[in-house]
Amino acid sequence: MEIIIKKTKRISLRHIRLIFITALIVTGICVILWPWFNAWRFDYMQKRVMGLWDSGNTASLPAQGSGAWTHAVAVIGGDTESSIWEENINPTVDINYIARITEGIITIEKIALRVPILSEYTVANLNISVCSVMKANKMGAPGNYVLAGHYSRVYGRHFNRLRELSAGDVIIIENKTDEYRYIVSDVFTVTEADNWVMKNEGDKKLITLITCDYRTDPIGRLIVKGELFEISSRA
Repeated sequence: MEIIIKKTKRISLRHIRLIFITALIVTGICVILWPWFNAWRFDYMQKRVMGLWDSGNTASLPAQGSGAWTHAVAVIGGDTESSIWEENINPTVDINYIARITEGIITIEKIALRVPILSEYTVANLNISVCSVMKANKMGAPGNYVLAGHYSRVYGRHFNRLRELSAGDVIIIENKTDEYRYIVSDVFTVTEADNWVMKNEGDKKLITLITCDYRTDPIGRLIVKGELFEISSRA
């Protein structure tokens, strides 16, 4: 009887170890796949918004910049919420709300990027797409049209390939009526304290793209600067 009890205990311990190891493996796989799940979810939302935009059904969408805001420290240096530059899944997302705050589309053919521009810069909205962050500045107008986006963990998402750009490349911004073409003038990295990159330069019609640069320690900000060179009507 004692032999049977000991053997049963050994089997039970073996099963417990097997269950524990299996649980660790499953947890590890989930951790690895989690960013990809987030990417799929947010990409799905982007596609729905892009479909609405491409179909021309934009009557309910706001004028550009209607809800945008800026806080230089938040955009360049981070926010009181440490997740401002990290993608985290949103508890709830209203796709109709996302459609309403879409003020335009950014297209950069060189890096196969075409995503909505959201007019409200928030932690949650950065998860879904790039955001405009200067309320007073409009696309195609004198001033500095600033867009911020995640340097996504997933290749090709958001501003993940931004560092591939160089002087002479073209950034296309479109709203309901017009298409604006900017030519890249410079690509460089700054520290989180360099808020000057968002400033206007007289009457110049500028664009500035901002994302994280993880090649630096502490983490810097990768900046792409451009200037308007062509406007065409979408009509």
